[in-house]
Amino acid sequence: GQIGYMIESVLDEALMAQGIDFNPLVSLITYVVVDEKDPAFATTEFDIRNMLADGEQPVNQAMSDLGKIETNSIYKVIAPFIPAPLIDKASSLNISHWVAKDNDEMVIVYFYMK
Repeated sequence: GQIGYMIESVLDEALMAQGIDFNPLVSLITYVVVDEKDPAFATTEFDIRNMLADGEQPVNQAMSDLGKIETNSIYKVIAPFIPAPLIDKASSLNISHWVAKDNDEMVIVYFYMK
């Protein structure tokens, strides 16, 4: 708010000093609420599709990663299906999640440590 007012004030004075006829200036103050769970804030990403294709189980790697995420951080997992065992293990540690199905071949699970 204060910066907008200062810009308005300086511009108003400059226009008056130049003798330019203008309508009164107005500042518009806005307020933005940012969703702390916005997927754009994902700090770590793990695509488990390659591990699964190689016959490996990604649960241990994902749980290790989840054990290292900081409070208010988002961990993004890309999978070809909903990874229920991973979700169950994370939930048992009070790590919340939500699922976004990108298409028929890709599911994105966001884990959030509050």
